Amino acid sequence: MRMEIYDNPQQALGFLLSQTAYIEPEVYRIEYPEIIYQQLIPIDTAAGEWAKSVTYFSLDKVGQARWLSNMATDINRNKFEQGIQMAGIGYNYTLEEIGQAMMIPGLNLTAERAEAARFAYEMFLDNHAYRGDATQNITGLFNNTTVTTVTCATGASGTTHWSGKTADEIITDVQNALTGVYAGSLTVQMADTVLLPIGEMQKLANIRVPNTYGNALDYLAKY
Repeated sequence: MRMEIYDNPQQALGFLLSQTAYIEPEVYRIEYPEIIYQQLIPIDTAAGEWAKSVTYFSLDKVGQARWLSNMATDINRNKFEQGIQMAGIGYNYTLEEIGQAMMIPGLNLTAERAEAARFAYEMFLDNHAYRGDATQNITGLFNNTTVTTVTCATGASGTTHWSGKTADEIITDVQNALTGVYAGSLTVQMADTVLLPIGEMQKLANIRVPNTYGNALDYLAKY
């Protein structure tokens, strides 16, 4: 019979502890914020993965009818081009892992690395969809100059910040922002989604609408 002799009692104790430790059958994964850029920004993949730019045209009817006009010059067609930048992320397997997968029937290479790479790619797109990238001359949803902006009015307390405003004043700010999109697009587009920082959202949830039992967040969600 073979017997292992440990000349280090502390090392032997560590071995015993590790053998008696209970191993949870479930792997606990770190949670990350939800990726929702595809719900807020239209994504078009028709150009293909190797295209260098996207060219598109806009057609605009301008001018007005006039008496005795016999020539129509009221239609403008404009051409626009947007460059495409390449970004990527990768993962790999060692030769040992591939060899072991070939030797053992039914053993497949784990898909966790591919899933992790895909998630990192989605996080990259999520961040750039909102803020763009100045190094690539790309703007995002929050800093694009073509997005309609509305300046909050000064409240009774002398500030434009929601921290010093009443529920009615905050609700007016939100409604002005929504109708600002409608007016800025000449009544063509109507905003249907409101994105709020956590602090402002908490403020809406904690401030009550006068003469009601509801808070400002409930009021805006309902009306």
